[in-house]
Amino acid sequence: MERLANERFYASNDIDELLDRVFGLTSRDKLEAGNMERRMRRMQGDQNSLLRKVKIVPFCISVALFVFLLLVRITPKGEDVQQRCLAMLVFITTLWVTEALPYFATALLVPPLVVFLHILNDKAHPNNLLTAKQSAKEVMSMLVNHTTILIMGGYSISAAFSKCQIELYIAAFLQRRFKKSPNLFLLAIMLMGLFLSMWISNHTAPVLCVSVLLPIIRDFPTDSTYVKTLLIGLAFACNLGGMMTPISSLQNTLAVSFLEKAGYTVTFGQWMAMAIPFCTVGTILCWAFLLWVMDPRDATYIPQIVYDQKQKISSLHVVVVSMTLLTIFLWASFSVTSATFGDLGIISMMFMFIMFGTGMLSQFDFNSFSWHILFLIGGGNVLGDAVQRSGLLDTLSQTVIHALPSGNVWMVTVSLCSMVICLTTFVSHTVASIILLPIIVQMAIQIGHPHIPVICCALAISAAMALPFSSFPNINSLLVLDDHGQPYLEVKDFLRVGVTFSLVTMALIVTLGYGLIILVLGYNIDPTPVMVGV
Repeated sequence: MERLANERFYASNDIDELLDRVFGLTSRDKLEAGNMERRMRRMQGDQNSLLRKVKIVPFCISVALFVFLLLVRITPKGEDVQQRCLAMLVFITTLWVTEALPYFATALLVPPLVVFLHILNDKAHPNNLLTAKQSAKEVMSMLVNHTTILIMGGYSISAAFSKCQIELYIAAFLQRRFKKSPNLFLLAIMLMGLFLSMWISNHTAPVLCVSVLLPIIRDFPTDSTYVKTLLIGLAFACNLGGMMTPISSLQNTLAVSFLEKAGYTVTFGQWMAMAIPFCTVGTILCWAFLLWVMDPRDATYIPQIVYDQKQKISSLHVVVVSMTLLTIFLWASFSVTSATFGDLGIISMMFMFIMFGTGMLSQFDFNSFSWHILFLIGGGNVLGDAVQRSGLLDTLSQTVIHALPSGNVWMVTVSLCSMVICLTTFVSHTVASIILLPIIVQMAIQIGHPHIPVICCALAISAAMALPFSSFPNINSLLVLDDHGQPYLEVKDFLRVGVTFSLVTMALIVTLGYGLIILVLGYNIDPTPVMVGV
């Protein structure tokens, strides 16, 4: 303290001078060593406690609900498979919501339950159930799909950026611009997530944005309200970014495809003309909503980023940036290059081959991927497919759809969007879009003006953000950890704002979105004779 008292900066109000001097007094190596020592002590302490990650009461409640639903029929008579699937769905969802077990551990329980409960049917003969051996073979193949590979491509870009400290340059640039305006920094991060999701899908954009955020949020305590607001704001912005173009998310692609098959064409430019104003307004509204509800007053400035400012641009920097921009360009232009690459995951694998094959990234970088997130997504894939194959989702959606009003396009749109948000909250956006959109398209054709409810429902699928497991951006933010391996967010943080903002977004869809669709596409679209013939 005596040494500090003699320092000129000690009595200064200039936060930049204070930070510069503090970083000069304490080397980065010592800070890293201290973090590592604290992490090792925490891990050694945890190893001495049995069932340290299990919350006994929530776990027992989840098991009780599971047994109850196995014994008491709720689904239609004769639909035993749907009843077993419902019991599993409630059991897994309850474990996730109550955080009774680690999220990825709960996801690992899904494949065994699907096999033990005999939920999967034979695709060629839907009335026949698969044997345990056949089910096991299918569920193991579901754990990894093209989305998983796409996300691994995002991790590879993030690792390559980290190798060159590019994410530190980006973070430092934002810190310099908004160091005394944390609220504007939040808006900048949200707009960055929105813009990136527009071109490289909202499965890849959150990974890149989190790599930019990590150098900043590590200087905040784990329970910081501002960090929670940053991570939730990024997730919600990327969810909104999934509405921006037909390639931003699967639901948009399917909506355009199903409408085209029915004879109603929506071009890339028309979709953007509708979605860009809507998503921009939605993101600004989300920013204001989070500031109002979360009230993050614990941050008065953005901490300075520690990085080597004297580092020169090398050939490694040039190659990494060039390959990243090329990969992003190929992702963004996939509608044109799909005949060549076939799937976005193939583009990701090409980038990964170049990075790891040339030695720019090592096996240690590969091992450092967030495998717990990938397996959480894999468990969600298996759960979604089980709900689909059992017929449970079809039964639930058909029951709701039959109760919908008919005649008034706006009322039907509001009802369908409400149903979509409710169902999509408990299953992934991908599964919901695959199951619900074909049904919605057929119903919308019967009432006329199908482009309006179908596009609104596609947007509503992305608007379901009440639970962290509804979408990848939510999962990605939920599983961001501090230097001690502790998460910044919990499920209750998403529930606190997610339920309300999902409803706010739905209201925005059926008002502003509804009006933009009519403004851009018109109230009536005549089906093209060629497509009708198909």
